[in-house]
Amino acid sequence: MNSMTKIGQRSDQRTPDHVIILNEEHDGHGVHRSVLGKMTPVRRRLAYLLVWTLATTATVSASWLGINSVLATAAPSRTQPLSAAELREAAPSRPSPTPSPTPSPTPSPSRSPAASPTPSPTPTGQWTAAPDGRGGTGYRRTFKLRGGEVTVWCANGDVRVLSIRPAQGYEVDRDQLNDENVLVTLQSRRHTSRVYASWRDGPYAELTESV
Repeated sequence: MNSMTKIGQRSDQRTPDHVIILNEEHDGHGVHRSVLGKMTPVRRRLAYLLVWTLATTATVSASWLGINSVLATAAPSRTQPLSAAELREAAPSRPSPTPSPTPSPTPSPSRSPAASPTPSPTPTGQWTAAPDGRGGTGYRRTFKLRGGEVTVWCANGDVRVLSIRPAQGYEVDRDQLNDENVLVTLQSRRHTSRVYASWRDGPYAELTESV
């Protein structure tokens, strides 16, 4: 204690009271000053700057976390790259080409065997009438075929060959079947011509050309 000051004495006191004043700068007495109060001005400014920096960093960090969460929510989710096997499975399968139907070979028309030629009957109007020497009428006619010329006579009961003129390279075969039927064949190595003459209530003949 540095000093003691006397105060007024009451009537019932024997001795005066003393007021003790403590030096507040003494470490053990008075109100304690704050940490900042004990700092020098330079240290106080540094402390303020540190506190402001920490507060600013915390604010920026909180803001960044909020923005990052919003962007993560809005941005599409990033898928993991597929492996080569997964890509092959996901790729659309290439359609296999549809085999075009093989056209069946068109069968070549088979060569039918040569049908036996149908003899064509000769009209009666092309015959030349002449007396048969027996009081009747006979008919004469010359047929021109590929194998030559053949002249026949047809009358009732008398059918015969009058003349034959074969073409070059043809041979003659005469066949008197009976009195009313005769057959003449003109034949070469590649072709055959025939004349068949008969009496059928009138002159009748059939011509045939064949290979």
